[in-house]
Amino acid sequence: MDNTFARPMPDAIPVQKVWFARYLPPETHDIFKPPPEAIHDTLRLMAKDYTGLEGAGSSQSTFYNLGDGRLVKTGHRTSLEEAYAMVFVRAHTTIPVPKVFMVFKYAGLVHIVMELVPGTALREAVYYDADGAPTTGDGMVTNEQLHGIMLQLRKIVEELRDLGRRFPPTRLMLGSLSGGRYTNTYFLEHLPSARFESIADFHAYWLKRVHPYKNMDGDAYEHLKRLARDSALYPSEAGVPKLTHGDLAPRNIIVRDGKIVAIVDWETFGWYPDFWENMGIHNEVMPQRVRDAIERVSGKMAEVTRTYIMVLCALRKG
Repeated sequence: MDNTFARPMPDAIPVQKVWFARYLPPETHDIFKPPPEAIHDTLRLMAKDYTGLEGAGSSQSTFYNLGDGRLVKTGHRTSLEEAYAMVFVRAHTTIPVPKVFMVFKYAGLVHIVMELVPGTALREAVYYDADGAPTTGDGMVTNEQLHGIMLQLRKIVEELRDLGRRFPPTRLMLGSLSGGRYTNTYFLEHLPSARFESIADFHAYWLKRVHPYKNMDGDAYEHLKRLARDSALYPSEAGVPKLTHGDLAPRNIIVRDGKIVAIVDWETFGWYPDFWENMGIHNEVMPQRVRDAIERVSGKMAEVTRTYIMVLCALRKG
């Protein structure tokens, strides 16, 4: 008898009423209240067809391919916020978000049972051919397809910003959609303890974090100091937070046949400064042809984006 998951009954999920009342259509509410037999069937498949694929980078998540077109994501950083975000964005936009079938908490961990979308992360698609072999050529995407992918990505960002206008925050803040703190792994081991009340607070937080490494790059450090100072002195000129994915890195962009078929890893979803979404696409080492495609569609990298990439590099090294 397989008793890999022979543990107590699944934990009840503490529902955040703000999500159900304001963001999630009534027909999606049952996703967060699956029947016990459905949970047990899922746990049995997880034990039987265990693959235990570890998440990339610092996601600290584990993925189980159930073998029936579904994938389970779980782990210490898998959160209800991510599940809420996926259901919310899928319900209110045309953005390709994997369908969430059910969400439950078991052994202290959130489990998100979602659609397994066939495809390859853009990060791998530009380096490997269809057989998974490294290549110095186009990989799985041509330059023309890359251009189309970047146009799709721009439309996705625009849709998210429009979503933010349709569901504006009750007060100016930077953090998760429901008003809590960020859960973005870009913050590394020091996640903010609360949301930020202004863009000036956001810059000040990073300035304090990076201070021990201020010699990382003199120009970047001085620019960050100016951003913190000017946004505090002239808050109306600092811009307003935008609703966005939070980490549109190539590893989170799933492509197939030269098109984006899924955007994944929504735990970073929330309100950010205007420049933040460019961080993800620029914050991974990619071939020059990818950077050329980005520049053709979105223009040259802004100085503030470059500064924050330097900040993150310094913190990782430190």
